[in-house]
Amino acid sequence: MNKQLIVILILIFSGCKIFDTDTIKFNKQIITSTIYANLLLESDLGVTTKLKTKIQILKDSIIISAYPILGIELGNVIMTNECIYIDQKITNKTDSVLTNNIDPDFKLNDIKNLFFQTKAKKDTVFYFNNFLNCQLTEYVNYNSVFLPHKIIYWESDNIKNQAMKKSINIDYKSVNF
Repeated sequence: MNKQLIVILILIFSGCKIFDTDTIKFNKQIITSTIYANLLLESDLGVTTKLKTKIQILKDSIIISAYPILGIELGNVIMTNECIYIDQKITNKTDSVLTNNIDPDFKLNDIKNLFFQTKAKKDTVFYFNNFLNCQLTEYVNYNSVFLPHKIIYWESDNIKNQAMKKSINIDYKSVNF
């Protein structure tokens, strides 16, 4: 009886993918950095949202996954030099945006260099494109790499309106290089 119960439990767990023996075959890139962080999103209406994130920085892309408190993945964003893919898990909807439409001079390495600083060059770094303006500020030292603690962003056409600015506060939990 006990042997049958053990066999049934193993079949149930392996069918539920608890014992995931498959390897990821589509992603052959080496992960160069992984960041686990808590984000506090503050909008212009005073609404705040807390998310846990996992950011994987690959050679040719950046993958950002967002999780609420329960740990269920809300979605992920994959940024490459050519396109930004947005996969919303809850609504089962996938969108993509060509980076040339946002910024004709967009390069993923430029974004990486804005985010990671090996020396504290400036406390505030700016990024502008046709649709969005960003201000990365309050850099903190984490394992001899400086990362922004706060990101302030606003739409390009609302540059004069201070109330339309939104901010992201980042609390780094783990940074692996």
